[in-house]
Amino acid sequence: MMDLICTNDGDVPLWMRISSGNESDKKQFLQAMKDFKNHLKFDIFMVADNALYTQENIKLLTNIKCLSRVPIRIKKRLKLAQETDESDLNYLQIKG
Repeated sequence: MMDLICTNDGDVPLWMRISSGNESDKKQFLQAMKDFKNHLKFDIFMVADNALYTQENIKLLTNIKCLSRVPIRIKKRLKLAQETDESDLNYLQIKG
């Protein structure tokens, strides 16, 4: 498996790590983020998919600003999704 971190536009690779394909995404995401942050001398903001969102990872996410989708299997997330009316949403006007 190849872990790859790119610039926000996705064009410039910043960091790469080759790892075992048997690693769990839920465990390796946080380690990849920490390894990457250790190579930088400035503040960063990470975006990850819902594999990052585990109870263990949330406890360990210190000094790393990040955004992750909460998995639908989380009861509070499911309830909120069911109760949210589409008229409450604000759609971006940015193209792309």
